[in-house]
Amino acid sequence: MALVRWNPMHASREMSPFAGLEGLRHNMDRLLESWASEIFGNGDSGGGMWTPRLDVEETDQAFVIHADLPGVEKDAIDVHLEGNRLFLIGERKGERQPEQGFSRYERWYGKFQRAFTLPVSVEADKIEANYANGVLTITVPKSEHAKPKRIAIEAA
Repeated sequence: MALVRWNPMHASREMSPFAGLEGLRHNMDRLLESWASEIFGNGDSGGGMWTPRLDVEETDQAFVIHADLPGVEKDAIDVHLEGNRLFLIGERKGERQPEQGFSRYERWYGKFQRAFTLPVSVEADKIEANYANGVLTITVPKSEHAKPKRIAIEAA
C-alpha cells in the first residue's frame, strides 16, 4: 500500500473547508445579475457596458485568453497592447426592435471593455487573435527572457 500525502485543496468535498465557496460565488453572481437586471430593465443593458466571460491561462511560452463573444461581429472587436496592458474592446449590436413587443430581455447588448496587466514582458509583434464560433482566442507569447529556464546541475 502506497502512502499519499494529504492535500487539503484536493480532499473530498465533504472534508474540504472550501467545498461551498463555488456555490456561494455562483449564487452571488446570480444575485448581482438579477439586481442589475432590475436597474437596467429586465436584463437590458440599455446600450451600456457588459462584461464578456473569459478564461486566462499562463503557460511557459505564452498567455492564452479565451473570451466568449457570441453574436459579436469580428470587425467590432479590437485587441491591442499598450505597454504591459492588453485591451479587449468591442460591441455587440442589439437585434431587437421596439415594435416587436418583447416582455423580457436577458441577452446583453452594447459596448464592452476588458484590460489585463501582463506580469512579464511579451513579444508584442507575435500576438495572435483567432475568432471562431463566438470564441476569441488571444495568444500572447512571452519574451525569451521571461520564459523559465532550466539550469543544469553539474557534479563536483
